[in-house]
Amino acid sequence: MVFYNQPTSLCGQIKLNHYESQPTVNKGIQAEFEINLSKLATNIDSLFFVLSADTPLNQIQSLE
Repeated sequence: MVFYNQPTSLCGQIKLNHYESQPTVNKGIQAEFEINLSKLATNIDSLFFVLSADTPLNQIQSLE
């Protein structure tokens, strides 16, 4: 699991490179991940990105 307080997975396959929690006029909350597919175990065939927010998702204006 990778998140703002644990930015790198145990084997370094996935890293949270950037997290901006304070929205501005020009941009909202942002996160940027780096995934090294060559380091993933061969038996992994799916990756999931899960979003949690204090605000209901239907109230988030720019979800990309």
